Amino acid sequence: PRDIEALDAAADEASAQSEMGLDAGARSEGERALAEARARDTRALQARFARWFEVPVAAPASTPSSPSSADEEAVWVALSAVGDVVSEMGGTELARRADAIDILERLLPDARLSPGRYREVLRHRAPTVMRALEAVHAAVRTKPSAVAPGAPAQRR
Repeated sequence: PRDIEALDAAADEASAQSEMGLDAGARSEGERALAEARARDTRALQARFARWFEVPVAAPASTPSSPSSADEEAVWVALSAVGDVVSEMGGTELARRADAIDILERLLPDARLSPGRYREVLRHRAPTVMRALEAVHAAVRTKPSAVAPGAPAQRR
């Protein structure tokens, strides 16, 4: 399965980096998440996932500025892409959580968003962004259907 292969490849890469004396702290969030999934460290991976995908408390009413509509749209697009991709992936829930973190981390620079700006947009809880965030949660929890896209569902 894809998640076993990906986790093994991540383990090989981490081992190679360690042999070369590269600091494990220099690894990306996605690489750390994959390592936690490989080690079946549910608690650590759930905490990492929560930092990236939990619904934040609302921003204080006294906050003078709100994120730009371009930032909100960029976050919505990134989260929608994460939800779409993860919903099609196989593997365990842990592997899908790790993949969601890895995918988002790779998309943010292309969206011209820093992690701080991403979190600021989440704090303002725009409805479209919150729906996309909920879709990521659903994609992580739900195993992909065995029915091919476009195929009729079987009746019992």
